Amino acid sequence: MVTVHMIVNPSFYRGEVESQCAALSERLQKRGAVTKVLFSDDFLWGFRNGGTFVKEKADLTVFFNKDHLLAAMLEENGELLLDSARSIRLCDDKCLTYCALSGEGIPFPETLPAPLLYLGTDGEGFLKRVAEELGFPVVAKCRSGSMGKQVRLAENERELRAVAEEFGTTPHMYQKF
Repeated sequence: MVTVHMIVNPSFYRGEVESQCAALSERLQKRGAVTKVLFSDDFLWGFRNGGTFVKEKADLTVFFNKDHLLAAMLEENGELLLDSARSIRLCDDKCLTYCALSGEGIPFPETLPAPLLYLGTDGEGFLKRVAEELGFPVVAKCRSGSMGKQVRLAENERELRAVAEEFGTTPHMYQKF
C-alpha cells in the first residue's frame, strides 16, 4: 500500500491549502493510497549520531511548505518529494527565482536587489540609485514571503527611505512599478 504524506505549515492550513490537501487525499484514497496531513511543527526530524533522521517516512511526500531545510532533510533520507528542496529554495527567494528564470524568455519587472546588510539599512547612495534607475513609484518587497504581506509602494524618496528602514537587514529588493 502506498503512503502519501502532505506536510503543511500550520500557519497556512486553512482555506485554499486545507482544500487542496482534502481534494488530493480524496483522489489518492480512491486509488488505494493511505494519506496523512502532517504539520511541520509536529514533524520530528533532525541531526543525531553524526547523521540525519526523519521519524515518519512515506512513499511520497507532497510538500505544502516553504521550509527548504526540512525538504532537504527529507530528500537526504530517501523521501520522494513534490516539490524538490531545490525548487522550494529557488521559489521562496524572489531573487533566486529571477536568477533561475533569467535568460529563459520569461519576462519579469526590472529589479534591484538590496545589498545584504548585517547592521543598519540601505545607504542613501543605494536608495538614490534605486530612484534614478526605477523611478517613482517603486515597489519594495522582501525577497521571501507570499500573499503580498511584505510588499510596499514608495511614491517618493521619503517613503523609499521609510521602507528601507522598515525592512532593515531583511533581504529585500526594489522593482519598477
